Amino acid sequence: MIKRTIAVVLTIIWMLVIFAYSAKSAEASTGQSLRLGRTLGRLVISDWNELSAADQQAFAERWDHPIRKTAHVTEFAILGILLTNVFLLRKTKKQPAAMLSLFCGIVYAASDELHQTFVPGRAGMFGDVCIDACGVVIGTALFIGIYALTENIRAGKAQKASVKGDYKNES
Repeated sequence: MIKRTIAVVLTIIWMLVIFAYSAKSAEASTGQSLRLGRTLGRLVISDWNELSAADQQAFAERWDHPIRKTAHVTEFAILGILLTNVFLLRKTKKQPAAMLSLFCGIVYAASDELHQTFVPGRAGMFGDVCIDACGVVIGTALFIGIYALTENIRAGKAQKASVKGDYKNES
């Protein structure tokens, strides 16, 4: 019960994090992604400090779109992982848990884009819902894959222990 409660609380907190990022004005959101672009430039360009301010800004602007879309995929992949965990902890079978996670994650993505239509300078975009949905699919598939793998490992260990126990009982 405690694990399920923690899982639900973490999922809600993550949804609030997504909501908070979506509530930022276009100016604030752009400033944040441009800062990430400049940080990327410092990491990958050895003579970054010798570049002019205009060249640094141009680099950051070139990376603005990929950074934003990567953020969409990442934040919704995390949501997919968290949702899948919630449903699996409720003892839902893997396939229904995955379907519920995908449904809830994509509905949240659509509501997030709708929310952005009320934020100054922002717009809700169907393309972003699709990108967010890809993130949910990735997170859900990743979690289900790891879950199935650990289930198989546990079943193998249990089977080996059972065989060893049977062997000892026969002696």
